This record gives sequence, C-alpha cells and structure tokens, in this order.
Amino acid sequence: MKTEMPIREKIQKIALECREAGASEWETAKIIHALNEEEYSQRKLRKKAIELLKKINPEAASIMESFTKMNVFTSIEWLEGFDRGNIIKSLLRETNVSRTVAEKIGFEVENKLKDLKVSHVTTAMIREMVAVKLLELGHEEIYSQYTRLGLPVFEAEKAAAKGKTSTQFVFRELNWLKKIPEKTRKHHFQGKLLLHFPQDYSSKVFGMTFTPETKESDKNNFMTNALIEFNKTNLFCSIPPAMNALNYVIAKYAEKNKKKTKELCINSLKQIQCNLMNIEKRFTPIISLDFYAGNALKELKEFKEKAVETGLMLNELTQSTSLKCVNRIDSEYKIKLFNEKSKALFLNCKSSELNPLTEFLACERKGVINFIELNLPFIALESEGKESVFNELLDELIDSFNQANEKKEELLKKTDYFKEKEFTEFSNILGLWGLKETEEITGLKGLKEKIKQKTGKKTIVTENNSVKANEKFIRAIEKEFHYNKKINLNSGEKALNQKEFMKKFSENEFISFEPQ
Repeated sequence: MKTEMPIREKIQKIALECREAGASEWETAKIIHALNEEEYSQRKLRKKAIELLKKINPEAASIMESFTKMNVFTSIEWLEGFDRGNIIKSLLRETNVSRTVAEKIGFEVENKLKDLKVSHVTTAMIREMVAVKLLELGHEEIYSQYTRLGLPVFEAEKAAAKGKTSTQFVFRELNWLKKIPEKTRKHHFQGKLLLHFPQDYSSKVFGMTFTPETKESDKNNFMTNALIEFNKTNLFCSIPPAMNALNYVIAKYAEKNKKKTKELCINSLKQIQCNLMNIEKRFTPIISLDFYAGNALKELKEFKEKAVETGLMLNELTQSTSLKCVNRIDSEYKIKLFNEKSKALFLNCKSSELNPLTEFLACERKGVINFIELNLPFIALESEGKESVFNELLDELIDSFNQANEKKEELLKKTDYFKEKEFTEFSNILGLWGLKETEEITGLKGLKEKIKQKTGKKTIVTENNSVKANEKFIRAIEKEFHYNKKINLNSGEKALNQKEFMKKFSENEFISFEPQ
C-alpha cells in the first residue's frame, strides 16, 4: 500500500505551486505559515491555500485553481493531481536520459497540458506526450526505451466484440477510455466505488450458473459434455460459472449399485478437477447440489431419491479436494440428512429458488451482469454531518452504479456471444461497504432499505465485501480524511455450516455470501 506523503512535503509542494502561479515570496510565505497549523490531506491543503491566496492575489489564485483541476487517471486506478515530478522520476527510472533533459521535458509537458486546458488526463496520454518531446529533442534511441507498446483502440474494440480478451491490460485501458461511463470511472479512481473486473466490462458478465444438459446418448461421456459446456460458458464470465444440480445429472446415469454410484461420483470429480487446472482461479469454482428438484430440473425429478443419495456422497468426497459444494435446501428435514461433523455449506431455498455463483454469493436469477461496491464511509465523512449532502452524494453513487449497469448490458448485447441472451434473467450486485460505520457517522438508520428502493428488484444489495474493496476503500479514506478509526468489515451473512444454518433456517432470510 502506498504511504501518505509527509505533511511538510505536502506544504513544500503547495509553496512551489503558489510561486509558479505568480504569488510573491512574501505571499507564499504567509500562506505556508497558515497551512503549517493544519493536518489536512493534500487536496484540502491546496484548497485552503487557494482560498487564502484569493484574498491577497486573486490573479495567482485563479491560475493555481486551474492547475488543481488537472487530474491524472493513473495505471493503478487512482485519481491523482498532476505532478510533473512523476514524469522526471519515470524518465530517470526507465531510460538513461540526463536529469537536465528529464526536467526540461517535464516542464514542457506540464505547460502544454495547461495550455490545452484539459481537466483529466491518463498516464498513457502523458507518456505519449513525453515520447513526442524525446523525438523533438533528437533522442530517438531513448524514445524507443520509453514509448509504449499496445493495440490501437480500433483493433482492441474488434477483438473485445469477439470475446478475445487475452491481453487483459489492453482491454482494461480500452474500457476505462471508451466504454465505462465517465462518472463511474471518476468515482472508481477516487475510491468512492469499486467496479469489479474492468477488463471484462464490454465482453463478459460477472458470473453465470448452468445446469448440464442430459441426453440418453450421453451415458458414457455426460461429464465430458458438461465440462465442454462449462469451458464455453467460462469464456464469457469474469468468474468461473457454477455447475448446478450435479447430483441429479449423475443420478440419471448412475446404476442402483451404491458402490458403482460412488465410483461414478469419484470419476466425475476427478474430471472436474483436471479441467479446473487450466482455469484461471480468480474465484473458487462451485458445484451446486440440489436437494429439492428446482424448476430447472423438471425432466430429472423422477431421479429425486437417487439424487439425494448421490448428493450426500458428493459432499463427503469433496471434503478431501479443493472443490466446493453448496447444497440447495428447502426444508429442515433435508438438513438432518447430513453428518453434523461435515463441512457442508447450505443455501436457504425455502422461500425462493437461489443459484450459488461462488462459495459466498448467490442470486435468484441465472447470473450477474455487474458487481460494484460503494465506499459509504467516504461519502459520510465527505458530507461533514449534513444529511442533505450525504443523500446527494449517495444518489450520485447510485446513479453511477445504474449507468454502469445499463451501459454494460448495452455493450454485451452487441457481442457475438450475448446478442441473443435474455438479460431479464440476470441481476446486478451492489455491495455496501462499511454500512454500520456509516450509520454511526451520520446518525441515519435504515440505509440498506433506502438503497434497495433506489436500485430496484434487479439488484442484489449486500453488506458483504471483497478483499479488494477493503484495501482500496481503506486507503481512500486514510488518504482523503486521515480517518484512522477501525472499520468492521464483512458485516453481512456468510456461508453457513449445518449448526448455524439450522438456527437461521426458519427466518427465511436471503443468504448472500461474501465474495472473495
């Protein structure tokens, strides 16, 4: 994690900006003296400096204010104020150019950007401008060291439409540049929200479930066919797809002999494990076992009794593997079939049919298009105790969430794979990070229900959070507000074992699992 710049260094940097904006030494010294008493973030210190400068030199304040509006979307997905020092450091680190030349280029690129009056630039754009300056100054050899390699936007867009996203860095840049709504991009880079898998935004859904097809002719190779279907689906998902009702599929082809059924289960799990060795495991793939024969299993309901026996076998066998089983249960009686010492995970389908996507995440529909998490404590602190301001900031983030979902669905419908898909069968996930802490900071209650009303039925609203969100959001809060109070994370429901599940079952709660 990047460490925060020391307060003295921040003030020295602002002093330099004041002088470059036209403030005299006396005016700069007066401002620096006032800032020495503050313990704010870089942005707030700069804002305070501009307010002070307006009183003694309005013209310099106006110039300095124009400087501060120029932000950089960095390659590590943060929004930073432009600093020509980063150009100098980059040139000295990556090339053998002299410091004098590096400082000259940094100064000229900064002035050019100020002349262009752009409010936001990317590190890629800055690198291109620096590369051009190297050529102008006759440093062709150094230009070849510093220039950037990559696909043209036109070629990247064509490849993305066909699902060819092997060059993840290129597609991440493409999506941030042209596909993801500007407001969503800004909030993500500020650390106010986290958009998962930006590299997949225009070509993949977050996750899907599927029930393998079963045919009489598949008796000897049904698992091979199921894995072919898995691999095809996996190409268009950010996380591996979940294979549903595996116990029913095996039960259809299993013989009455218990020993042979167990052998079939063992061989099936071995095939799955071998297949998963070639899968990029950003999330642990899930096997879903059905203990009540849901709507998708109408043609398999005659195998219900055999499927229960097969499901219990699969649960026991997976205990010694890296595979994860989630059991869909609709009655308390079914839970009692399991060994109390087993590590089985349960999904409460008593009130509605739920489909597990990961070990920690389930939805009522076929899959999830998009997954975004909100940094609620950030806007709580930013609102400074004003309820109207907090509500306005919250509405802005929810609007970013909705825009990102609508645009992603629109883009996916244009791809070769998804153009015929029915997206009414898909949900979106909105993660609420630090909900309890936000209610403590603001004094507001019932925020989750309020947010649910603003997002609609197609959205799964969960309090569970990803590790990536924890890291990004904590850093954003510390950087902006110097807020060091511990935030209790992952406050929502997690996957439950048998004993815990028995206690919760009668409550008919929607159990949304924690994404990793």
